[in-house]
Amino acid sequence: MKKTILFCLLALAVFLPSCNEENTENDAAYSQMLPGTWMVQSTLSDKSVVTEIFQFKGDEFRYTYSITDENAVKSKDKIVSGAWNVKRSTLQLKYDLSTVECIGCKPEEARQFELDLKAWNANLEYQNKKGRVHGMAILEFTKVNGRTCMRLYGYNNLFEQISY
Repeated sequence: MKKTILFCLLALAVFLPSCNEENTENDAAYSQMLPGTWMVQSTLSDKSVVTEIFQFKGDEFRYTYSITDENAVKSKDKIVSGAWNVKRSTLQLKYDLSTVECIGCKPEEARQFELDLKAWNANLEYQNKKGRVHGMAILEFTKVNGRTCMRLYGYNNLFEQISY
């Protein structure tokens, strides 16, 4: 009985510390795969098209959210830059609020965009202080018709890499 208890305690001593270690297995690989420009498009019920573009260079990124109506007329852009990293297979974005641009947006839309980004930054800081990650999980990188694509949690469509 003492040997069984001793064995269980030894197993716990080995197992428990490994539970707290960060999963960095994919982080370096994902960080090397992200540089470049990634785009995803989706069509809304009114037939307008939403285009989201991430441009990753070094440890900085630029994000552009555009809406184009069914006649291919761009109606609005929301743009922001910041810093990025990958932690536990999660894409973490820290937005630089001084870079926010809202073109064609109503003032309340622009304010809400800034408030959302500010809340995201606060949550990122809070979660990271607690040893947790905050962001979009990178589910996979895959090839589709010879093109490199990335699937992020929360997106139905794949981001396609359009430049390196």
